[in-house]
Amino acid sequence: MSTTEENTDRLGLEYLHIIQDQGQDDATVCKASCKNDPRCNSWTYVDPGVQNATYGLCWLKSAKNIGTTCSFCTSGYKLTPTKSEMSLSETDRDRFGHEFFQTQFMNGETESDCEALCQKNGLCGSWTFVEAGLQGPYPRCWLKSAGNESTETCDMCTAGKKVPNLIATPPVANTLRIGHPYNTINNSSENACLLACQNDNKCMSWNLNTNNQCTLNITVNESQISQGDSSGYKVEKRILNTRLAAGENHTCFVQKDNTIKCWGDNDAGQLGNNTTTDSTIPVSVNNLNNAYQVAASKNHSCAVLRDGTVSCWGKNANKQLGNGTSTDSLTPVAVNTVSNAIQVATADKFSCALLGSAEVTIDNITTTETGVINCWGAFPIPNNRNSWPSADPSNMAYAELVNVKKIAIGSALSNGHICALKQSGTVTCLGKTAAAGPTDPINFRNNIATVSGLTNAIDIATSDLVSCAIEAGQSSQSNTVNCWGYIDSSNVLTSPIVMAGLDGAVRLSVSGNNQNSNRVCATLYDGTIKCSAYGKGDYSVAGASNDVDVANTLNGACALQSFNDVQCWDELPVSTDPTAPKTTSPVKVIF
Repeated sequence: MSTTEENTDRLGLEYLHIIQDQGQDDATVCKASCKNDPRCNSWTYVDPGVQNATYGLCWLKSAKNIGTTCSFCTSGYKLTPTKSEMSLSETDRDRFGHEFFQTQFMNGETESDCEALCQKNGLCGSWTFVEAGLQGPYPRCWLKSAGNESTETCDMCTAGKKVPNLIATPPVANTLRIGHPYNTINNSSENACLLACQNDNKCMSWNLNTNNQCTLNITVNESQISQGDSSGYKVEKRILNTRLAAGENHTCFVQKDNTIKCWGDNDAGQLGNNTTTDSTIPVSVNNLNNAYQVAASKNHSCAVLRDGTVSCWGKNANKQLGNGTSTDSLTPVAVNTVSNAIQVATADKFSCALLGSAEVTIDNITTTETGVINCWGAFPIPNNRNSWPSADPSNMAYAELVNVKKIAIGSALSNGHICALKQSGTVTCLGKTAAAGPTDPINFRNNIATVSGLTNAIDIATSDLVSCAIEAGQSSQSNTVNCWGYIDSSNVLTSPIVMAGLDGAVRLSVSGNNQNSNRVCATLYDGTIKCSAYGKGDYSVAGASNDVDVANTLNGACALQSFNDVQCWDELPVSTDPTAPKTTSPVKVIF
């Protein structure tokens, strides 16, 4: 965000105003509201009493705009507005409907200027440029909140659309999101309502009531229990939280009703059902009904709850459950002192949470930072700089490890590493990881290092021995998977290599605790899944379609399909014959 501009208003393109509460009537709250809304590019706070509001009034705007003098206003803007990929221009085409802004151009301005307006506007989903003479003596640019479909030929039009950078989460049953509705669609369905929100950039959440009325909301809002209704909301496409997770030999899934079911090995209670009995069918994790995201490792599992706290269950010999004891737990226990969590990750002997924000002391200066990593358990980094302060949850107090949007962790050779995907699109790793050391496969140095060659990463995943990131291309189809570490028994790579055959990936999963079991699976832009066994034997998973996420166990994998179906398959030993089949066919998990 820019520095605060006193006595300044940023004009026009308001899409939301917020009447601030008593005690919150200051510009910092308005600035934070813009910062946390991916569609907002500038903001203006108006002093109490000026616009018939007892307290302050906050205006969010979809473009940066220009500033003008205003004695009762305070403003600001985003320094780096969210950029979305744009389609190729469509000549002689118009995109109908959902116009929210139109402007007259001067002669000499072209369709590329109209496209640039759409690119810079947080609400814009598509655009149409109309040549001079059709709608007056000058050209005209129309911005629309939805992508729509292009029409039949329009001889004096040029159009285009954005590739959405926000994605709707799967529906949640018996919930309702309150406030800021702007459109109601009758005779709808859950799928149609979700798609209507997905296809409209103005929409950030939706509700479907028992009368099949679909309501689109301009904000994400908070959810409340409402029997019979269903709802959903949008998150940044690049950081859709994992609802499906796999450990070495067990798998867990967050269901639509926010409960968790797990199946597989259960020798340490990692299934969370108050037993140590293995289960080939999903069993319910005890006492969790408000889960948001789940993670699984060899012998323990953890979940982020909707209130931002974290609970863990299973093996606890190294205090990896975070409750201050070293006693295994067959049911979930709360992690001490962790709040404001947005993601949790697990390795064999330790766990970490990514916090939306937290107070940390870096270089003797205490500040509140976004994207802070908090870890607990046995994370053996012996040198002074990266020493582990205690087994209790502690924030990583390093300037290189804040402003993080996703984490992946592993513990190879009795050592630990954390890789962090930064908001900037770079990846930084801490600990015993190939990316942070020389080519010696055993004596990686304990350090923090930025992984070379990654500048626009959108997802990361790691196992004990291999780490990977998706580097965004000009379109989803041109995304590449870049991996480093023990790619196979003869290569230890400190710089990433592109995994041939996995282009077009949008989500990643990595498994393996020895060189011969390393495997990378990727969900591709078209909903199919491809895997690569330690850099060799690339194959597509037969029958996989409409997939949004993938999770690898040691000898198999599972995929989350659109609208909550889960399919799993076994990994067969890799043959020296490249034509030999490498997977069994996926089967649907029955919950």
